[in-house]
Amino acid sequence: MEAKRNDQLGSSAAKTRDAARKRALIGAYLVADEILLGTTQMDWSPRSVKAMTDANRHQQWRGGVRPTLRLLTGLGTETVTDEVVDLDTGQRSPRPARWS
Repeated sequence: MEAKRNDQLGSSAAKTRDAARKRALIGAYLVADEILLGTTQMDWSPRSVKAMTDANRHQQWRGGVRPTLRLLTGLGTETVTDEVVDLDTGQRSPRPARWS
C-alpha cells in the first residue's frame, strides 16, 4: 500500500516509472493479490496510473496471476473513491464502498 498527500509517484516521468517498477517488484516478492495506492487528492495523476499499469503488466508474477491495482482517492474527506484499474486496458471501474 502507498498512501500520499499528493497525486504522483514521482516528480518526473523517469522517477514515476522507477517508483512503479519498484512497487510491482515488491508486490511480486510478497505474492500480493492487490496493490493499493491511496491519496488525499481527488485523483491520481494519469502518468502515475499508467506507470503502475505498465509495471504490473511487465512484471513476472508467480503462477502468472497479476494482482489487482486499486486506487483510493480523497482520503480524509467525505468523498473517498475506490476504483480498480484493468491492467490490460487502463480502464477504471468503481468499487462499491465497504464501509458506512
